[in-house]
Amino acid sequence: MGKTLTRRELYDLVWTKPRTTLAKDLGVSDVWISKQCTRSMVPAPPKGHWARLQNGKPIFKAALPIRLPGQSNFVTLGETPTNRGWRTSEDLDELIVQPIFEEDIDQQVAAAVKAIGRVTACRDLASPHISLGRLLNSEAKHREKFANNGWSFDKPRFDAPVFQRQLRIFNSISHAMGRLYGKQDVFDHEEWIRGQGTTHQLRLKLDFGATHLELQFLEPVGSDAPSRPKGPSATTLRVGSDRDADGIQDWLDEPSNKLENQLGVIVAALLHRAERELRQHAHRHYEWRLEYRKNRLEEIEEAKREAERKRLAAIAARREQIRSEIVACAEQRRAALDIRELVAALGHHPDLTQGPSVLFEAWRDEALSVADHLDPMKRPLAELLASFGRDRP
Repeated sequence: MGKTLTRRELYDLVWTKPRTTLAKDLGVSDVWISKQCTRSMVPAPPKGHWARLQNGKPIFKAALPIRLPGQSNFVTLGETPTNRGWRTSEDLDELIVQPIFEEDIDQQVAAAVKAIGRVTACRDLASPHISLGRLLNSEAKHREKFANNGWSFDKPRFDAPVFQRQLRIFNSISHAMGRLYGKQDVFDHEEWIRGQGTTHQLRLKLDFGATHLELQFLEPVGSDAPSRPKGPSATTLRVGSDRDADGIQDWLDEPSNKLENQLGVIVAALLHRAERELRQHAHRHYEWRLEYRKNRLEEIEEAKREAERKRLAAIAARREQIRSEIVACAEQRRAALDIRELVAALGHHPDLTQGPSVLFEAWRDEALSVADHLDPMKRPLAELLASFGRDRP
């Protein structure tokens, strides 16, 4: 895992030494540093800055601007793990710091709105934003195929006036957001609706850096666009869902206030929502880490308790085994003495007064052999204590 810097730390570093020197210290390329500064809105020294500084000439140090809404406050050096926000492993010794956001959301949004400038509605698609490129290319291919073969499958999907209007609105929003943020994407969302089959709907995905929002249109029943049986009464631009902390946010197309006239308000609302979602996600992740660590520590403690229970059970079992072996040894000793005593007693049996018995002598030898085999005194002490010496409790 790479080292993480805040925007402020990156800002301080790039104004401390040249990028080429800093790149060697951090183990990255100067191009990477330049890209991270651009992506994080961190102003870097202009060309000739270090030469002017070395020659004692006056220099200008640009201030660190306020963080953009929805933009991460962190930059990670080196390899960044996938799905970092909800990683499944935790360093239990790492300090979990509650997220703190020093910026005022209204000030962030105001700064971003000022930087974006006026949001104007596009009258046509003569200057499409790059976010529409993939979809417009696909539409052009469909149009060409349809002109050649007339198959309904190849018919362009978004030539209807209602879709063209949606594309113009998405194009306007993409142009506005593109002045500050990176990637936006207008795409074809396929959905199956009962009674209509597979439908095609336009959606706009906005990338704010650390937050993503998705815009969609809901059209009233009877329009050229696919709609649900209980559709809205007017064209509606929607962001969010019931699963989001902020829920659903809608903008309605009204006769006295068309969506094209609400674009500035919509952009400001999207900026505000992006920052709120970023903060909510950070707090959820913080709470998740606390809960995860609590559960992991409880699991570790339970594992220790279970290991201790097993250890004590193993000690008890081993002691019982030792006791059993000692008792068995004593019983074998008693058995050996009893056999010898029996042999000695039978040697005075009345039937032997008439003379030696070959059968008895054979039995006596076998019995004494059994006694010697059982008698611990006839075995080496190391052999008797071998089991006791292993894994003593």
